[in-house]
Amino acid sequence: MENSQWIVVGVGAGAFILGIIFIVMGVLSRRKLTAIRETPTVKADQACRMADPTGSKLVEITGNTESPTPLTAPAGGREVLYYRHKVERMERRRVTDSSGNERWEENWRTVRDDKQDTSFIVKDETGQVWVNPDGADFVPELIMNDQPGAYGYDTSAGSSVGGVLGSVLDTVTDVASGSYGDYYRTSEWIIPLGAPVYVLGGACSGQTGAQIVKSQGKPFIISYKPETELTKKYTWHYVLWWAFGGLLGAGGIAAAVYGAGFMKK
Repeated sequence: MENSQWIVVGVGAGAFILGIIFIVMGVLSRRKLTAIRETPTVKADQACRMADPTGSKLVEITGNTESPTPLTAPAGGREVLYYRHKVERMERRRVTDSSGNERWEENWRTVRDDKQDTSFIVKDETGQVWVNPDGADFVPELIMNDQPGAYGYDTSAGSSVGGVLGSVLDTVTDVASGSYGDYYRTSEWIIPLGAPVYVLGGACSGQTGAQIVKSQGKPFIISYKPETELTKKYTWHYVLWWAFGGLLGAGGIAAAVYGAGFMKK
């Protein structure tokens, strides 16, 4: 069998596997969409009454938020319930190809990608209920998108020496290796403290009272977006994952069969 035929079979197998992964992602999006549509929205006092020790009953609640232990977003400096802080560094490296020609390669390398959350309270006119965010799927607000600069990040943190001396040594090392990485960009996502949130999770009772938690095998969503926008989001995810998954799967099978047909000749 020729190398080109092996390549066709390999590409087909890879496309098929990727298609299966996409379809699985579509199934997960469909589960979230179904849970959002079928779970009734309740008030805080009703969520507390529905709570049981297993936390198996899904509830959907909206309201404003409070927390005795708020976080501070590293880049924006706001008090939040959740943040994701991502800093990337531009690396420019001088490389020489097989013909001896020099050229520059550029790529962004992630130097920090930190996610943090804290417990909080959802309040409405009927009362309040605690939310334990462990295991939740967060849908945060993007407040900083590839902003030039290393906001909330110490650029000398990656050095073993640290401080100004560490930055100087890193620069010398970069220059000696033909690599330059003086450019940074920052992205940050948050769920602000005090803002309205949407929460879908299990109502669990315990010694400290009722709280919304991750229910085994069921979706757990904490979102700054309202239910209507979440429904649109997961509908599109479901459709696109299935469409691309089906196309890749069918294409992968066709390529593998085509390549296998040449094997027999």
